[in-house]
Amino acid sequence: MSNQNAKVIFEYTIENAVEDGCLFNLSREFKNEVCELGISVPVYCSKYVYENYINLTECAKKMLNDIKGRAWDILFMAGFMMNKAVKNGYSHFVFYCVVDEMKAKEITAVLKFDGYNFFILKDLSED
Repeated sequence: MSNQNAKVIFEYTIENAVEDGCLFNLSREFKNEVCELGISVPVYCSKYVYENYINLTECAKKMLNDIKGRAWDILFMAGFMMNKAVKNGYSHFVFYCVVDEMKAKEITAVLKFDGYNFFILKDLSED
């Protein structure tokens, strides 16, 4: 079945997802960190990743975490897996993060590559 001649009635773009708050543009919000890591392709993350692993949770505040440091940690670890994600379309990476306990826990994230952009997402296989 082919839909090459089908009329597009609605298109939801990355920009729409950023405007809606479903995606966060890390390349824009953490431009200095992305540049320092040598990442030249746009990097986005899901709302879940941003709210739980980058934004400061109550426990993260008590542990004196800061947003730029948390973003750096995720971008740094994702940077190691970008070549694999380019080759395979995705990759997993692990990092440690203070979320809802005073102790950092191991987090597995998925790094997806669509040919133009990287997306950091929650690994749903852990649920």
